[in-house]
Amino acid sequence: PPVIFWLAQKPQESNLLVPAVLIVIAVVLPGLKYFQASQRVVRVTVFLLFFTGGVALVAGGLHVLLAARGVSADLIYHCGTPGAPSERVELEWRRLDEFHRACIAESGSRSTKVQNCPGYVAMLAVPHDDYVSYLQSVETDFSCSGFCRFWAQPLFSADSEAGHRCASAIGEEVVNTGYFIGLPTVVSGAVLVGLGAALAGYDHL
Repeated sequence: PPVIFWLAQKPQESNLLVPAVLIVIAVVLPGLKYFQASQRVVRVTVFLLFFTGGVALVAGGLHVLLAARGVSADLIYHCGTPGAPSERVELEWRRLDEFHRACIAESGSRSTKVQNCPGYVAMLAVPHDDYVSYLQSVETDFSCSGFCRFWAQPLFSADSEAGHRCASAIGEEVVNTGYFIGLPTVVSGAVLVGLGAALAGYDHL
């Protein structure tokens, strides 16, 4: 999947952080009652528990948001530039494109897809196999063409749109996923911090 390829496990870690924090709170609060802690100890513990848990969620959510925005900016505005994360994928796409062009020139048919070209299996040799598989899945799933290059000829799918650049499509998907996962996590963290402050000031804890 394009999001995991670019963001690795960051979205999953952010998602798991929410239940992890809530489990800790659910375990500690009954423990305070069980050990009959003083009101002062309960207030301080509740505040610190909710505050640290909330800050952790805010930090985790912001981490996903910033990572997604960074990846999206690289793909949309700086795709293929030296040193950019997208450079390696773009180099792999160019390698496939050159192979495809040579195949078309030899066969005389512009409708020939790269996976049907003689010698295509050799293009899947390690360490190229993961990148080739990724480019094929992206072009098929997003109906796009090229990677960094606009108006490139599709390599794998006849249904791909020549004007729909794959890097732009992936960039939009990544940043949308970042907001979808990161924002609720940030909001949950802020709610926990506010709840902790409110509970710490409650006289009947």
